[in-house]
Amino acid sequence: MKLVILDRDGVINRFHAPTLERLTWMMRLYAIFLLLYFFAFRAAVGKYRVKLVVLHDPAYLCGLLFQICRLERIKCIHAVNLTTFQMRRYLPAGNYADHYRRVEPKMLARIPDDGPWRTALADYMQRRIAGRVDNHDVVRAFSRGKIAFGHAALERAYALTSARPLVVLMAHVFADAPHAFAGMLFRDYYDWFTQSLALLRSNEEINLLVKEHPSAPSYGERGFLRRVMSGQGCEHLLLREDVHTDTVLRCADYVVTCGGTIGIEFAVFGKSAVLGARPPYAGLGFTIEPSSLEEYRAMLSSSIQRLPPLSPQETLTAKKVAFLMFEMMDAYEESLELGGMKYYFQKEYDRDAFFRRVTEENSIPLEAQRIFKVLRAFEESGDPVIINWGKLRLSTSESTY
Repeated sequence: MKLVILDRDGVINRFHAPTLERLTWMMRLYAIFLLLYFFAFRAAVGKYRVKLVVLHDPAYLCGLLFQICRLERIKCIHAVNLTTFQMRRYLPAGNYADHYRRVEPKMLARIPDDGPWRTALADYMQRRIAGRVDNHDVVRAFSRGKIAFGHAALERAYALTSARPLVVLMAHVFADAPHAFAGMLFRDYYDWFTQSLALLRSNEEINLLVKEHPSAPSYGERGFLRRVMSGQGCEHLLLREDVHTDTVLRCADYVVTCGGTIGIEFAVFGKSAVLGARPPYAGLGFTIEPSSLEEYRAMLSSSIQRLPPLSPQETLTAKKVAFLMFEMMDAYEESLELGGMKYYFQKEYDRDAFFRRVTEENSIPLEAQRIFKVLRAFEESGDPVIINWGKLRLSTSESTY
């Protein structure tokens, strides 16, 4: 049952215990709280005939409320992100299983094969790889203080066999919420990682390296991946923490992930990413998506090395998706009444200045605010998410949104 899965995600995240097979009494107590929370709100929704629910997050505690919306077919807006001014709406007739950042084929159809967006994407990817995109995962992955290896240096440093292709297993934060992705083939990220590691180690035709998630320390998991691999006698496969993620983009032939952004970054370079779940960029023709555990196991243990590079058309689709996800779904502009100051995870900001600016902005009548006009246009559009279509620069007549 989806409810139980979301409870487990919440418990694991709260207690940072991805390897426990049995819940402690504190974890059980928290799970009971989550269950009571779910049924209390479900009763309230039934009593008051709620027509719309707005949530900031699709998983954990808010994820339970989202499941009520799914079960009762209540209109819902969630994953409200003021840093990028992003949200997704779910309508009673729609698919509540869609990830909040899912890229729709009809969105891609509006992006031409050529145009200024391609130059804009190249510029964005250059800034991303240089660590100049203000996102905590990006800054950690592409920090300028990290070391970027070339092929030859990487082979020497990790004793790779030059005749074999390189597969990099991209670990996730184990305490995160894997079931926010549809099509998850595994119990959780720890289960996915340990099984994938064993399967790839059994493949004698590949070089294998493992990359820790850049934000693992932020979730209290510093050193945890190393201990897991040490227990399995393969600590030597783990890339050092100071290795720049551009090393993976440049040197790896294949990556394996459940749904990290590496899957779309890698595809922009024309290379194949194998997925263990269905992240928002899945199902669009440029990622490898085994439909069952059996297929996944067979691919990693015996055939991943025979996957061809992406075709030019597949690479083009990947670039369109990257531009949509990284640029067009970032709809923030300073002209919006959002305090004039972005909040980023693990980054300090001036709270007093922020709320002072918000107070000043909200002295303007709501109907006259730019944010009101943008939200009204979003409500009237057919888009499930706010898309800054003006970033395509298709014509001077197209507005910013």
